[in-house]
Amino acid sequence: GLSAAPGLLTLILIDGLEIYEPYHMKDFNEGAISIIDVETIEGVELMTGGFPAKYGNKKSGVFSINSREPSDENRYSVGLSLMNARAMGEGRFADGKGSWFLSARRGHLDIVFNLMNLNDLLAPVYYDVFSKVKYELNPQHTVALNVLHAGDRFDIDDFATAGFRDTIKTHETVDNSYGNSYVWTTLKSTLSPQVVVESMVAGGLVTKKRHGAEVFSEIPGGVYGIGNERDFNLLSFKQDWLYEHSASMLLGLGYDVRRLDTDYSFDNVVEQDPNDPSDD
Repeated sequence: GLSAAPGLLTLILIDGLEIYEPYHMKDFNEGAISIIDVETIEGVELMTGGFPAKYGNKKSGVFSINSREPSDENRYSVGLSLMNARAMGEGRFADGKGSWFLSARRGHLDIVFNLMNLNDLLAPVYYDVFSKVKYELNPQHTVALNVLHAGDRFDIDDFATAGFRDTIKTHETVDNSYGNSYVWTTLKSTLSPQVVVESMVAGGLVTKKRHGAEVFSEIPGGVYGIGNERDFNLLSFKQDWLYEHSASMLLGLGYDVRRLDTDYSFDNVVEQDPNDPSDD
């Protein structure tokens, strides 16, 4: 997978679409595993400086990923490792005019730790699904539909202590979940041997729900409760025009229009300080 990097500084693209928060296990160093399975990648272009203006105002670099092209015949595969399990299928239809690709992956650290009697270790659960369908409308126009969905869950339900010298028994809970969903369609049009136009319509939803609490085990009441929820959705349309004047001169022109909305809430409630005998 991809290593974590600050999303505001690094632009990460897959098949031309910008991906926000593209990492699993966000509770661990802001993300440890990419939501894009390496088995779905055909090629990667990394630019660390001097990248064209079409990539916007990112500072650290541009990481552009191209998903793999399906084989000429239907193929299916499964894989298993200590980290995750995956299944993948690919093929073509309509006498080769169309192609399809589907990949699904599920992390199973929780199952591995349970089998090894290591239930005291933190074991987040994650999964992702990526699919792509391409179809050649005619020799000049090809349309592609992509779907990417990823989810994470991290739960803690354990005994703890609080108060002076940790003499009061408590119970701590954590319930965190994250989601990434994108769907986009791209039309590639070859208007002439020198002019190529790519048009993309995309929508996405990035969610975050984090809740934690600590309650007394042997007496009524709780110590604290905290909650943080955020839903971020986007709708975009972009178009790129490329004109190849000669083998040594290429002219590019394009625009990118986006609507971005965020709903955010934060709650923090302290019910009782176990170190302070006075009423809270």
